Amino acid sequence: MTPTGSEVASNTETLRVAIVAVSVPFGLVIGSFVNVVAYRVPLGQSIVSPPSACPSCHHPIRPRDNVPVVSWMLLRARCRDCGVRIPARYPMVEAFTGIAFGLIAWWVVAISSMSNPERSLGSVGLLCALWVLVTTLVALSASSLQGYEPPWSVALSGTALGALLLALSALGGGPALRGPWSTGAAGHHVTHWGIAGALYGGLAGTLLAWAITRMRAAALGIDQAPRSLRRGSLAAGLVPAGVILGWSGPTAVAVGLIWMLVIAGLARLAGGTAPAAQPPAQPAAQPAAQPAAQPAAQPAAQPAAQPAARRGEPWGLLLSAASVPLGVAAGVLAVVLAH
Repeated sequence: MTPTGSEVASNTETLRVAIVAVSVPFGLVIGSFVNVVAYRVPLGQSIVSPPSACPSCHHPIRPRDNVPVVSWMLLRARCRDCGVRIPARYPMVEAFTGIAFGLIAWWVVAISSMSNPERSLGSVGLLCALWVLVTTLVALSASSLQGYEPPWSVALSGTALGALLLALSALGGGPALRGPWSTGAAGHHVTHWGIAGALYGGLAGTLLAWAITRMRAAALGIDQAPRSLRRGSLAAGLVPAGVILGWSGPTAVAVGLIWMLVIAGLARLAGGTAPAAQPPAQPAAQPAAQPAAQPAAQPAAQPAAQPAARRGEPWGLLLSAASVPLGVAAGVLAVVLAH
């Protein structure tokens, strides 16, 4: 017997609630892993081993103290062994990732036919693709919050995997082929973005990020970009952002770029400059340039020894790290409201 319209709507709503209920805790776990990536990759450390430990006392974190968000609250933001305060950015990243995963799952179910076995594979591919791209953005922003230049390796690998999943989603009959919506009147599609827009957006984001990195190096008065800028850049988030906005369509691109510029400008006014923008070679050159009789002058000449310390302008650093994700969210939200 063919199900009625009300039965189909009820089944879809039940499926949506079930998927969101699974997506949120899964996102929390991924957010915990993102914190590991954001801390270790810029330092050239393995993300697999050794197990997570307190950066102060180096005691391994117990499994019961490693539950996303909940453990931080139960421990009252302090290490169980040494009592050092645990920064709030860790549960923030976990909570943001969990909420983002839930919203993406809700949205994908709304615009696709996951209950249709013939197209469910494509919808699952789209869901995973958006999860990967958003996770990449969060990881880059988390690295910036910790005072490091967001790594190019994370930006490029995450974006490549996300774009590949988008392509597989399109081949599987998912909505990734034409993007979330297509422009046109009376149901006649005039312009299709989707996969083509994602590829163009990713290429444009990569070129723009490279140009911004070169301009930052030139502004520092350096002929060649320092090692910190070669490993990463605050502009690296433009690579996955370009894929998401390009896939979403021209409205998302325009609104997203405008909001990125506005938020980045506010961050600049608030003092949210990238702490790693200073060349790391300067502190090493200071001892040779100064006589040994002036040891007291050396600590003041070593700003790069505290790459994560931005205590004087926390809001500026927060806005700077969140400028690209917030711009992407504004662009996608504009498309949602426009339809």
